[in-house]
Amino acid sequence: MLFLFLSPGSPKADTWFFVGEDKVAHLGIFLIWSFLVVWSFERSHLSLKAFFWVLSGALIFGLMTEWIQGYVPYRSSDLMDFMFDAAGAVLGLFLAYFMKKELNLADKKFDK
Repeated sequence: MLFLFLSPGSPKADTWFFVGEDKVAHLGIFLIWSFLVVWSFERSHLSLKAFFWVLSGALIFGLMTEWIQGYVPYRSSDLMDFMFDAAGAVLGLFLAYFMKKELNLADKKFDK
């Protein structure tokens, strides 16, 4: 993740596939990261406190990378990038939680 966020940009900034491509990338990277972190928890460790720490870690990491990007050549700090980082982290948390919950219900259903 650090390589993606902190590598120097390109002086040819108009080589986008579509407008907002970087926002989709921020959302997707943080969604995948938070999903995998929560997915790695055991059932007994799924608590509000665990979700708080995962979300806090994602937010701090997002803030730090956006701040550092202001000093990287051809990159810029952008509040909207951070907002998409946060949205991705929240979506990943909820997606992992609900998928684990449904899989646990399915396991209980087939254990009978």
